[in-house]
Amino acid sequence: MSVRKYVMRGVAILAALLAVAGSAIGLYVFRTWDRSWDAPLPVIHASTDPEVIRRDEYLVRGPAHCAACHTSKDEAQAAAASTSSTQCRRR
Repeated sequence: MSVRKYVMRGVAILAALLAVAGSAIGLYVFRTWDRSWDAPLPVIHASTDPEVIRRDEYLVRGPAHCAACHTSKDEAQAAAASTSSTQCRRR
C-alpha cells in the first residue's frame, strides 16, 4: 500500500471517531438539558439595622465598587455622587 492510502485511511478513521464522539456528546446534552434540581433554597432575611445597611452600602460603593459594573451608568453616577468623599470610588 502506498503512503497516501495509509493517510486517507487514518483520516477516515479519525473522522469516524469524531462523528461518534460528537453524536455521543449531542445525545448526552439532549437527554440532560432540562434537568431540575430540587435543592431547598436558603432562608434570606434583609437587615433593617441602619448600621448594617450603612456598612454594606460602603462596601458596595467603596472598596468593592460593585456598583461600577453592576448598575447602569446613570445609577452608578447617582450612587457615586451620594457617597462621601472619604470612600474609595473607582470610575
